[in-house]
Amino acid sequence: MKSATHAISTIKQRIRQLSGELSYHVDRIIKAKDLIKGTVCIQKKKCGNSHCRCVRGALHQSKVISLSHQGKTRLIPLTKYPLIDIMRIERQVKNYQLFRRNRAQAVQVFKALIEAFNAIEQYLVHEVPSYRREAGYEQDGRGSRSKKSH
Repeated sequence: MKSATHAISTIKQRIRQLSGELSYHVDRIIKAKDLIKGTVCIQKKKCGNSHCRCVRGALHQSKVISLSHQGKTRLIPLTKYPLIDIMRIERQVKNYQLFRRNRAQAVQVFKALIEAFNAIEQYLVHEVPSYRREAGYEQDGRGSRSKKSH
């Protein structure tokens, strides 16, 4: 019995720990705002001018946002945006990626919580004790017991 009590205590501690982790990720998700779904990256390419440095391997670089639109990947160059807008877009993309990470972590914590709930249930649920008739009582057809009359 002592090992079952210890196991239950360990599972309860795990549930409390997971609950704290879940709370952390939920708070981060709730605080999320201004999201742009995508990734900011550097695109390197040649311009096509035969006398340009890019022909010798020093490719032109430009910031683009890569995003999916109607099932297709789109690259939107950020070079035409003012610097303040580029910074805002980068922050919003970063916010989105952080949101997704916290969402994924919350899902993993939920799964672990369900496993812990199932584990503790195994220890806490008991079988219905077998029924033994008490001496001097008989059961009528409706399942209730009454004192035998002699």
